[in-house]
Amino acid sequence: FSSRYVVRLSGIMRTIAGSIIFIDFALIKLADDITEA
Repeated sequence: FSSRYVVRLSGIMRTIAGSIIFIDFALIKLADDITEA
């Protein structure tokens, strides 16, 4: 493995993890809005 490949891979992983967390929070907030309505 070259270090550049590892850096790129970790960057992709971080982006995927970040988007999953963002979607998670969005769904929780959406569910809260629905239950309160």
